[in-house]
Amino acid sequence: MTPSGLEAKDLRPFKVEVPEAVLGDLRARLTNARFPDAFPGTGWEFGTDDAVLRLARERWLGGFDWSAQEAALNAHLHVLADFDGATLHAMHARSTVPRSLALVLLHGWPSTVSEFRHVIAPLVDPAAHGGSDDDAFDVIAVSLPGFGFGGPTRTPGWDAQRMAEAIAVVVRELGVERYGVFGTDAGAYVASALASIHEDAVAGMHLHIGGVRIAGQARADPSAMSDLTDVERKALDDLADYERRDSGYALINGTKPHTIGYALTDSPLGQAAWIIEKFRTWSDRSGDLAGTHFGAITLDDILTIVTTYWVTGTASSAARFYAETGASLARSGLPVARVPTGCAAFPGDIVTPSRRWAERAYPNIVHWTDMPRGGHFSALEVPQLLVDDLRAFFRPLR
Repeated sequence: MTPSGLEAKDLRPFKVEVPEAVLGDLRARLTNARFPDAFPGTGWEFGTDDAVLRLARERWLGGFDWSAQEAALNAHLHVLADFDGATLHAMHARSTVPRSLALVLLHGWPSTVSEFRHVIAPLVDPAAHGGSDDDAFDVIAVSLPGFGFGGPTRTPGWDAQRMAEAIAVVVRELGVERYGVFGTDAGAYVASALASIHEDAVAGMHLHIGGVRIAGQARADPSAMSDLTDVERKALDDLADYERRDSGYALINGTKPHTIGYALTDSPLGQAAWIIEKFRTWSDRSGDLAGTHFGAITLDDILTIVTTYWVTGTASSAARFYAETGASLARSGLPVARVPTGCAAFPGDIVTPSRRWAERAYPNIVHWTDMPRGGHFSALEVPQLLVDDLRAFFRPLR
């Protein structure tokens, strides 16, 4: 496969600086927010827990420090690149170790590059974090077009394939000729497209392997339903539970993203409810949201992601990924990446697939790790486990 000829019109430096007027408007909307009625004691039964959302609003208004989040993000180089219909944002954290392997990190929904905030330092400077300089990476954390700091996409057609083509252009513009790629959730689709387009440049692909699509495909194929393992039986049960109780967001994003986009773009409380519920449902919780922690994920981590969506106005364009990528997958399927592939499966994820099923979608899996803990947001929940697995997978591919 070859790139579509996308060209970056203007690669330029960028700094995360949200105008005070935008933050003031956010505070005013939160202060005057209207809460819906909630039945006492229902908790999460009908969606986001009212008590949790009230706690989150209090933290957002009176303790969460967005300026500190900006400073942490701005510790790294940021660039923007304009394409027809979108602006791509990337955060480039360079290692001081000579000949480090470049590693492109691709997040999913409902997330942003901030999901990688706890893995960047140990990837870039492993010796300072219990590792060896031999495992150092130059990290390029990309905001998927339409998600976060690049702003909304402006024309139709920004599916996983086109995103991958734009990312390949920006990586090349940054002077990188050979690199690895990691993807999770939506980012896994983009990673597969990137690796299939640029097999000569991608040293290997590591995935936080999600099981919804893989288990769904296996369930539809009688040959995959024989001699089921315990992992596969649980995956089918989890998939059925997901479809029955948790898939509404995907149906909305995939069919009417603009309808939900109006609500999320107009109400920060609604944006928070939409995202916090997913962090609660999809994380491997060691307890429920209490104080400023949500299992292993802090509330400030979540609020950084929610604030990014709010100040960039990208709720609608991020949701459109489901509609546009879903349409392209229906037409031609996911591009097959034949580069060396590593997979990490997390027991607290939505659905945890088996290696046997995953190999039907990814034909060159050379590394597989069944993690002892962690859920859908591994870079926030179990950053050290993810870092260790990335190091191990890419070590022979350098």
